[in-house]
Parts: sequence; structure tokens; C-alpha cells
Amino acid sequence: MGRVEGLLPVMPTPFRDGHVDTEGIESLVGWVAPHVSGITVLGSSGESGYLTPDDRRRTLAAFADAAGQHNLPMVVGVTDPATAGAVDFVQSREAATASAFLVLPPTYYPATLAATERHLAAVADAAAGRPLVLYDIPGLSGLGLGQTDVMELVERVPAISHAKLSKLDLDGIAPLAVDGRITLLAGYDEIAHEQVVEGCRGVMVPFVVMCPEPSARWYTELTTGDKRVAFSIFMDEISPLIRAMVGADVDFIGVVKLYAQRLGVIASAETAPGLPALSAARERQVEAHFAFMAARYGTSIPG
Repeated sequence: MGRVEGLLPVMPTPFRDGHVDTEGIESLVGWVAPHVSGITVLGSSGESGYLTPDDRRRTLAAFADAAGQHNLPMVVGVTDPATAGAVDFVQSREAATASAFLVLPPTYYPATLAATERHLAAVADAAAGRPLVLYDIPGLSGLGLGQTDVMELVERVPAISHAKLSKLDLDGIAPLAVDGRITLLAGYDEIAHEQVVEGCRGVMVPFVVMCPEPSARWYTELTTGDKRVAFSIFMDEISPLIRAMVGADVDFIGVVKLYAQRLGVIASAETAPGLPALSAARERQVEAHFAFMAARYGTSIPG
């Protein structure tokens, strides 16, 4: 993968009876494969932070096998808050299959720019020439990055060639896009359309997993076709799914999994231990939403 662009859905990690479901991984990758440019695995929406190091590697191996069957490049999340742990993971045998790494700043305590630079530099050395995607997500890292901060990191850690923007800041996109030294990826589901309009050249979000075919139509129209058609697809077929993901708790991963389960893609909507599960009320809401979409689209429910 020379450039990380296009639709790169953040894949949830299927679980069943408390264990990673490798059959579910194979099915999930097959579900999105005809419509995407690649996949993103073990990101924050992939529950990486809730997996043991061994489980991360087993999960990565299963995703790599499935991606290889469909000739899909794979961006791999690096979420370990300890630099040594992040480096060990990047140097692991399983990570040899990664085309690029999505690197979260060191967390637990709010990240600083200096600590993030040291962390990214160490991961870049371990990545052995493969590109890094800076994961700009202040809600997790506690680090708010401005344009100057991003470019300072790019200058000091040349392996950073991309940035995933998971924040509500549309004004900061165009200056970075015009600068041209870094490729931007839309990373906030609710405003992904606007992020691409402003200059992002790829989409790295979980909603694509729920509706890969409409997502592909939307992205194609938005980047090479009719932007009015793209907006219509986003509002009619994608935004309702994003609306279902929004709740009082951080339980959207459970929503994505429940939707995939109802579509018959995975066997269980189970999430990793420690991750907020869907309440009974939220599950009823998603079930009602699924029934609405089924009635609206019949056998061609967005997917």
C-alpha cells in the first residue's frame, strides 16, 4: 500500500463465548471486501485496548489471513500506551503483514506533544519503512493537535505520512490538505462527508462495516462523480445508521456488531470484557432501527 486512501473501514473484533471469533473475522472481511480499498484492524473501534497482547496478535493473524484471501491491504492499530509494548507489537511476526500502522499517542495520562513524538519515533523505527498514520483523537489521548503541531510531528518523524482525524474540527482540514505533506483520513462518522469535502482523501470509520455497498457508492460519487448524489446517499442510507450508533454511553461498537449480526455477517454481537455493552433499552432501539431499515429497503438493506 503506497498510499493509504479510499474506504478503509475500522473493523470490529468479533467475539463469541468470551473468545475472539476467527470465523466471524473471515465472514466480516468477506462482507466488506468487494467495496473497500483496504481494512483497518485493531483500532479503538476494534477493541484493541481491551485485548491482551497475545489476543491482539491472534486477532491480527486471523484478519491477515482473511485480508490475504481478498488481496486487501491492512492498516493495523497500535494502541499500547507503553512505548515498549507498542514496539514489541509492531516487530511481531503477525505485524509483518501490515501495510501501515495507525498509531495512538501514549495514553492513560493525557498525552503531550513531546511524549507523542518520542512514542511515534520509536514505533517508526520498529515499522522498518512502513508508513505511520497519526491517530488524532483528543477524546482518547487528551492531546489537542493544531496544524502546527501535526506538521512539527511530520517533520521530526518522517514516517508519518497520514493522519486520521477523529475530532469535530472541519476548519483545520483544508490548511493541512493544501500543505500536501500529509494525507488526511476522515475519522469521525457523523461528519465524514464534510471531512472528505474539506480535503480528506480517505475514510477510516466503523459505519462502513454496516453498509459497505452504499458507502462505496457515496465515496465514488463524492470523489469522482456528482457531489449532490453523494450527499443524498449519505443522508438517506448512511446517516440513519450513524444515528443508531449515537447513545448516552460509548456503546457504538456494540451497535455495529448487533447490526452485523442481524445482517447475518457475524454470529454474535458480544463485545470484549470491559467494554460498555448495550443496555436493554439500547438493544430495543437498534432492533427497531433495523426493522425500519429492513422495511424501507427490503432485501437490499444498506449493506
